[in-house]
Amino acid sequence: MAILFGTPNARGLITTVHFQMVVKTIDHMRRKRPNTPMVHKLASGTLMGFCRNALASQALADTAVSHLLLVDPDMAVSPETVEQMITFDKPVVACPYPTRTFDRQAFLEAARKVDDANMAEALAATYVGGDEDLVLAPGPNGPAPVMRGAFARVKTCGAGILLIRRDALERLAEKRPDIVIREKRSDYGKLGYDGDLIIECFEHASIRRADEVAEGAGFARFWTEDCGGEIWTNVEAMVTRFSEHRFIGHFASKLKLGFL
Repeated sequence: MAILFGTPNARGLITTVHFQMVVKTIDHMRRKRPNTPMVHKLASGTLMGFCRNALASQALADTAVSHLLLVDPDMAVSPETVEQMITFDKPVVACPYPTRTFDRQAFLEAARKVDDANMAEALAATYVGGDEDLVLAPGPNGPAPVMRGAFARVKTCGAGILLIRRDALERLAEKRPDIVIREKRSDYGKLGYDGDLIIECFEHASIRRADEVAEGAGFARFWTEDCGGEIWTNVEAMVTRFSEHRFIGHFASKLKLGFL
């Protein structure tokens, strides 16, 4: 069985951190799992949701594909994290990743508690598929996340870093036949997929609320509500996400306060 590593792309750009991840992950899998080939495919268009649909359709149509790994072009995790996700062997496994917002006040407060700037930034971040999305259960000291090793169960997740096992795609197609299109659509040909079976499990052509497609949350809703599935996320994953920071400069303050 093979793993399809898909990069959905809405702007025609891939960051260097993502490109390096693709190369390192394929090399890692070739050495560690020689009997499980990993093939990379790019789907480029104007809407990320339909690019993800194209990659999901490719995985569903090719019976040799056991897993679909989706990673957005501005993100990266280590090959070891990917292998952990595969070994965990659940139908849907994600990683919590930071939003593109940078809360300077939260960073300042975190920096007062830890000495490492990178750690302070991680503590200050807001996470997609983390924070309030954790599934909690009663514990001796109050509600606590439902954990299995490095993985926590979550109510929803984004599709920025997402591993989907083949049986999850097949179950979605069975439970939601309305999102399955069994005829060739030229629009998906423009995204690099020319097959006759399409599953619109990330962004559906019908009218949908913005919160159902933002960050790929539509897939999580299909999976949990329509299929009764669980989502697990690798809380130990170190995620790199490239974004444009807003930089503020006032050199006079640096001079006056002696930060030279």
